[in-house]
Amino acid sequence: MEEKRINDEIDLQKYWLVIKRNWKAALGAFSIVISAALITAFSEKPVYEAEAKILVKSNRSTSLTGLAESLGRIETLTYQANPLDTQVEIIHSNTLLQSVIEDLNLVDEEGALLKVKDLSSNLTVKSIRGADVISVAYVSNDSQMAANVANEVANTFIENSIQDNRLEATSARDFIAAQLPKTEADLNRAEQNLRRFKESNQIVSLEQEAQLLVDAFYSIKRQIESIESQVSSIESTIKTYQDQLNIRDPQFAIVLAAVNQSEGVQQVLRELQTVEEEIAKLRSQFTDESQVIIKLNTSRENLHTVLQQRIDQVVNDRPFLGNSNLQIGIIQSDVIAEIVSLDAQKQGLINQVGTLSNQIDTYQQRMSVLPQLESTQSELQRELEVAKNTYQTLLARFQELQVAESQNIGTARVISPALVPEEPVDSKKKLIIVSGMVAGTLLGIFVAFTLDLFSHFPSAVNETRKSLLYKDLGSTQNINITGEEDYM
Repeated sequence: MEEKRINDEIDLQKYWLVIKRNWKAALGAFSIVISAALITAFSEKPVYEAEAKILVKSNRSTSLTGLAESLGRIETLTYQANPLDTQVEIIHSNTLLQSVIEDLNLVDEEGALLKVKDLSSNLTVKSIRGADVISVAYVSNDSQMAANVANEVANTFIENSIQDNRLEATSARDFIAAQLPKTEADLNRAEQNLRRFKESNQIVSLEQEAQLLVDAFYSIKRQIESIESQVSSIESTIKTYQDQLNIRDPQFAIVLAAVNQSEGVQQVLRELQTVEEEIAKLRSQFTDESQVIIKLNTSRENLHTVLQQRIDQVVNDRPFLGNSNLQIGIIQSDVIAEIVSLDAQKQGLINQVGTLSNQIDTYQQRMSVLPQLESTQSELQRELEVAKNTYQTLLARFQELQVAESQNIGTARVISPALVPEEPVDSKKKLIIVSGMVAGTLLGIFVAFTLDLFSHFPSAVNETRKSLLYKDLGSTQNINITGEEDYM
């Protein structure tokens, strides 16, 4: 341990001797470097930094007005993406910075427009952690320019945001304007299809019609059942009257009543009865060959012929027995009249049943097609509703976008504009001087050791011998004429 300490002391002494021996050269190198550092430090111009702060936030005016709510929203495509980082990159974009250069007419020392990379090198844009705020800082030798550039960058970013939202609204409005005529044509076509369908099928309201048809159907069925019950009752009454008159066919009773009520038939019948009475009276006085009887018989036959002709005219091909009673009593006549009246009433009821049955058939046919009509109408109504909703939605959206175009909808606003800095940022003079001192020292040491390496070797050995305190190590003693000892 003691030996190691002695070796370290020997090394330090050796290094010090080297520096001591070449101190002039080392001091010269140190002086050159420190002089350069001092010149650089004191020739440095003051640098000013101005900072503007931008609040990046979705615009709430769209949600308050309810118009174009998607405008002014800040959205990301991925969950990992930070919207503020996107806005920072937008501020750093060449397009935005070039616009700032042109607006402020920023030029370099030669008078040409400043390049984007030169502006970007002095521009610092960063998001503030934990807040929706972006810091825009610019450094310049001119304090006023530093504030102007920082504010211009912030304002240009906001104006571009507003312009982008307006362009988005304009693009959407133009698209909707192109779609409106198509949707309106679809709406008109759907309305025409539904109207033609209703007109061709005579539809006012299928639901009401279906209910009315069902009500009418069962109402008619009840009427038919009631009428059939009445017909059955009338037929029973007619049968009773027919049994009383020994008449099996109601039509015969009608013919019989017509014959008895025919004046022409009854007149001939009365004349015939008079002739027959005359013949009966004269038979006791005359024979059948007498002219009187023959004449009466001829007259009777003629009357029979006329009677038959008049009966045929009244009967008109209806069933009638020739030997029927052509003269009936008042009671029989009333009964026959009742039979005729009941039969006419029955026929009227039967005709009514037929009419009602035809109505039922019509209703049944209509009800059978109602499901298909309802299905077709529902489909046409759905098409109409879709076309109407689409048109109304597009029209409302078109009007909203027209209003949105006139709004200043942006995603950011300046919450702290950049002020003209009164004092420069911390100077780098001390850092430059300290760095120069360190660099000068290292350079001086390097120069000292380099010169010592190329210096005369015996001198180095002599110094080494003295430093090691071993005067007889590796040397021979010579005595010169001066009497001094010399160690080689």
